[in-house]
Amino acid sequence: MELLVFRWRAYSTDNRPRAYGVLAQLFMDALTSPGRRLRRQIPARLQTVPDSQLRSRPNIVIPTSQLRSIILKTSKLAPYGVLVTPEINLELNTGKKLVYGIYAADFQKVCSQMWQMYPQLCK
Repeated sequence: MELLVFRWRAYSTDNRPRAYGVLAQLFMDALTSPGRRLRRQIPARLQTVPDSQLRSRPNIVIPTSQLRSIILKTSKLAPYGVLVTPEINLELNTGKKLVYGIYAADFQKVCSQMWQMYPQLCK
C-alpha cells in the first residue's frame, strides 16, 4: 500500500539564515548548523522507517487510495512571507478537504517531489 506521509520537520528550510556582520553570522551559524545538518538526514531515514512507525502520532498518514487530488497553491507574494503562505490542499474521496500551509522556501522542493511521486493526483 502506498502512503502519503506528511512530516513537516523533514522539509523545514536548510538554508543558512542571513545575519548582518561577521560576528552575527558566525553566531547564527553556530546556533543553526546542527539543526540544518540533522534536517538533511531526515529524508533518507524516512525511506527505511516501517509503515507502523510512520502511522504513529504526530505524523499524518493518508493512503493514496483515499486521495482524489492534491492541489498545490501559491501566490506571487508568498516567497516574501507577505500575507499568504503556500499551501497544499488534499481532497479525499469522501469529499473532505484538508489544507496544510508550508514554508515558502520549501514550496518548490515539495512541489517537485509531489509531481514526481503523484503525477496523476497533482493539480
